[in-house]
Amino acid sequence: LAGATVELPSTPAGKVLAGYLEALNSGNKDKLEAFIKAHRPDQPDALDRMLDLRWNTGGLDLYSIESSQAQNIQAVLHEREGYGTYNRMSVTVSDGNPAVITKISLVRIPPPTGAPVPERLTQPAAVAAWEAEIDKAAANGKFSGVWLWTKNGKVITSGARGKADRERGIDNTLNTRFRIGSMNK
Repeated sequence: LAGATVELPSTPAGKVLAGYLEALNSGNKDKLEAFIKAHRPDQPDALDRMLDLRWNTGGLDLYSIESSQAQNIQAVLHEREGYGTYNRMSVTVSDGNPAVITKISLVRIPPPTGAPVPERLTQPAAVAAWEAEIDKAAANGKFSGVWLWTKNGKVITSGARGKADRERGIDNTLNTRFRIGSMNK
């Protein structure tokens, strides 16, 4: 079922998974709340979980369906910002109208057989790709910090992005001192 465009079945579980992916990928809080009200009313933290998942993955695309019955479905999903990261989602729904999610799981898995494999980059290309991703993440508020790559004691690349102090608009530099004491316990 992988490769070509995969369509979810019109079973209750397939429809709920389709709605889940549509709401999640929209990133729209109103759509997420409407989905949760209909299909996860017993989970008060579902909105925060879905927003976190959207933030961390950029969304999920259907790659393949591994199994499907009326009340449950298991599918392989590809993270939009995961650079080759795949997950298995299993969804079980009630036999009601609307179908309510009774069990849901998302587990990271190795790339499926036949999935595209990212090409190996040369060192200069890897540095350029890394810096482009850091710039993108920093621009979206997903990265603020510094990095240092070395090989055999030689610096390959280093840099700093984001704000050391957002309130005062102070940028990070390679000399920024980070207060991380309690994070290391």
